[in-house]
Amino acid sequence: MVTQTADPSSTGNEEAKTAVDTEQTSAKKHKVRIRVRNILKSTKPSRPICEKQSDERNDASEASAEPSDMTTARENNVSETQNSNNTKTSSLFGGLRDKRQQKVVFSKFSQDPRKVIRVEVDEIPEPATDNDVIIKVTASTVSLFDCNVRKGVSYETVDLPVTPGADVVGNIIKRGKDVKSFQVGERVAGLVRFGGNARYINVSASDLVQVPRSCDASEAVCMVSTYMSAYQALRMVTDESFSLDGKSILITGGIEPVGQALVQLCVRAGASEVYATAPELRHKYVEGVLGVSPLPMDPESWSPTIKEKMHFIFDVNSQFPFTALREDGVLVSFGEAAVMNRDSPGFLGTPISAYWAKFVGAVHPNTKVYDIWDSFSRDKDAFNMDLEILFHLLKKRFIKPHIAKRISLSEVVESHVDLENEAPRGQIICLPWKRNASGGKSK
Repeated sequence: MVTQTADPSSTGNEEAKTAVDTEQTSAKKHKVRIRVRNILKSTKPSRPICEKQSDERNDASEASAEPSDMTTARENNVSETQNSNNTKTSSLFGGLRDKRQQKVVFSKFSQDPRKVIRVEVDEIPEPATDNDVIIKVTASTVSLFDCNVRKGVSYETVDLPVTPGADVVGNIIKRGKDVKSFQVGERVAGLVRFGGNARYINVSASDLVQVPRSCDASEAVCMVSTYMSAYQALRMVTDESFSLDGKSILITGGIEPVGQALVQLCVRAGASEVYATAPELRHKYVEGVLGVSPLPMDPESWSPTIKEKMHFIFDVNSQFPFTALREDGVLVSFGEAAVMNRDSPGFLGTPISAYWAKFVGAVHPNTKVYDIWDSFSRDKDAFNMDLEILFHLLKKRFIKPHIAKRISLSEVVESHVDLENEAPRGQIICLPWKRNASGGKSK
């Protein structure tokens, strides 16, 4: 019998690569800790975050929606003696009565979500490539971005059918053979653009970041795009100190999830005064819960009051209120994405006003433009590092997202209706394992 032996040179190269990867990971973690420490040092103590919560969380339903810490811990104790490619993960499925995929789907574009959105049952996917993983989703977001995709309002070509949900948190249950950075059972989060409103999703391992065990899944998923947009936009006008000490801030769209995240971060960063625009019915919420000064949505009604007083404006609604900006001030525009959340589709899908917003943001000397998709695609390593920082800040309760409600897969359609007809007081979270109010699971 012929015995095969490993190629010494190949083994040596693999060991050297592992050593380099370990060193880079350690350096990255050290850098994250330093940035978190600098942020905590530079910010001022304040009242506990979100003493009053808009969260409609029901403890009983939440308990049935997500795996408990003990369940998750058991999932993490997957034996390494399993198949080396980790494609057989029966221990992760043990105890689950329904081992099939369930996902929200629409197969054509429509202004009316009730006409096109449905929940489909399918087989649990396998990793699409050797560098992909399959995540058992514990939480995802429902947002205006999803509504825009459903309506066909998008700059990119969208292949139908589509499962909405741009942000996910969950546990890895399978991985491709080339994935070395994560283990089966590990808890991760990522920006996925599509596919989040499902029980399982295929994601490239390079798009993922580990989530601290102590972070609530519903809160953690809010970090991925909502708090990331706010944090990176704020970093565009502050230095490494992350300080807004003595600065006056205006946030248009302060009731939007990103707007609320900006309010929270600006207060934490020591801004002397923060104004946030919101519909009149939400003014008490802005003042009482968010703790800042509310302004009407129409700039004409408040422009004279704060004319040329603002150091920084975070223009979540792309209203370009330049009259409120100081001569040396900076306006951060969220550009065409914000307009697409607000205006009706144009002849080719994208509102004409979206192109105008992009143009104004590019040419005005006191304007910077932020786009999360550009940030993600331009420097994925930097994006993932910032996401790790946000998880650390969440873990330390430096930040705490406002959650409007937690819903099941079958309730996603009505959440699209809500998002397009009112201003929910926070982020809507989809829990794909959540039981419906009637007691049954999503169908």
